Amino acid sequence: MAWAAHRIVHLNPNANVIIAPSDQSIFNEDIFQRNVEEGLEFVSQHDSLLTMGIRPTRPEPCYGYIQEGESAGMEGIFKVKAFTEKPDGNFAQLFMDSGEWYWNTGMFLSNARYLNECMSLILPVALGCQEVCRGNFSIEEENAFIREKFPSYPNLSIDYGILEKSDNVYVLRCGFGWADLGAWHSIYEPKVGEKAIMSSLTLMPL
Repeated sequence: MAWAAHRIVHLNPNANVIIAPSDQSIFNEDIFQRNVEEGLEFVSQHDSLLTMGIRPTRPEPCYGYIQEGESAGMEGIFKVKAFTEKPDGNFAQLFMDSGEWYWNTGMFLSNARYLNECMSLILPVALGCQEVCRGNFSIEEENAFIREKFPSYPNLSIDYGILEKSDNVYVLRCGFGWADLGAWHSIYEPKVGEKAIMSSLTLMPL
């Protein structure tokens, strides 16, 4: 993500970006598109990291949770008060009952310039690509630099490395319906299972 943020800023310093894991199931693509557009509008006007939160439908201990704080002044967007990763069942039930906690989809938005600044601040100097950030590197030289440096990078999640250490993190209440397919039992949720069956039928030879 640091590499992508650097390259995007170099091409367009006014760009806005969305970061999304690959193991996601989106139930309503129209609402998802609308939520993304709302999020992009917010981050284009604010130097911030905006997570996409989903109201829990069950006390799921395999998901991460986000607690909303005060309003950001835009409908459906709130300052993040706390993150909790994979709580036990009792806490997950308390989170769900409180109405203050949302599932952390792992998707977030930012303007590329601010994301690049955040990456530079939390990573060691050797990982901040200081040489590349001079902007004089060709794509070939940049690729060579990454091949040399990447093996020494820490195994660090974006949630722990950036989101939980930033003061400018917000959550957008999203309504598109969501499941993390990294949890095996999520395949048994009706909408997820239906999509999985349709995908397998599409791939079956005639």
